[in-house]
Amino acid sequence: MTVTFHDLRKLKKLPLGHSKKVLADTKDSHIWIHGDDPGTQGPMNRHTADEIFYCVQRECTFTLEGGRREKLKPGMVVFIAKGDYYQLENTGTDYMILLRMRSEPSKLARFGAKGETVGD
Repeated sequence: MTVTFHDLRKLKKLPLGHSKKVLADTKDSHIWIHGDDPGTQGPMNRHTADEIFYCVQRECTFTLEGGRREKLKPGMVVFIAKGDYYQLENTGTDYMILLRMRSEPSKLARFGAKGETVGD
């Protein structure tokens, strides 16, 4: 049995301001903490698996395909189906923390609006 426990209340700021710390990774899914400094914006992208985002601290604005924008605040969760495009931006005034889970192992590519691989 592989069981891991993490206390998000004791989480320290991740290095580099825009970063990912994987908490658990299996052949079927992974879960991680995502941290961004204010003003940080990722690329419009999509994945090949379903994903959830839970806002732990501050706020995150999602831009969805077609330009729709929605704010995720602490305690809120959003589900994004595989293949749906989205972009994240820390529109708050302090360091933002999201808990994320995707139904595929880590280190798989994400894809931009033209089908290109984007990001690390």
